[in-house]
Amino acid sequence: MTKSWTLAGVAALLIPSLVGLPACLQEVRKQENSQQISIDRDEVSSSAMRSVGYDADRQILEIEFPNGDVYQYYGIPPDVFDGLIQAESHGRFFHECIRGQNYRYERVLRYP
Repeated sequence: MTKSWTLAGVAALLIPSLVGLPACLQEVRKQENSQQISIDRDEVSSSAMRSVGYDADRQILEIEFPNGDVYQYYGIPPDVFDGLIQAESHGRFFHECIRGQNYRYERVLRYP
């Protein structure tokens, strides 16, 4: 009797599974596989966000929201970041000029 391999079966052997790992190890595995970079943020006076950081070389904007979620937005030009920082309402600027546009983004994991 010959064994038949499916793509899913091979992938299950080659890719380490997160299922069954303690939550703390799952987070470490996710971080190890991540291409994300850490960006220093400064607090802002806004009810819509807690802190904002920017990596000008990579054009990555990082925002921490009041609920603790941290997102990175990619391809943000320096003038858009400057506009966010200088805006009378950071939240309004974010919704109109960043969130409402086609910038790629993702939630990132942050550790204290």
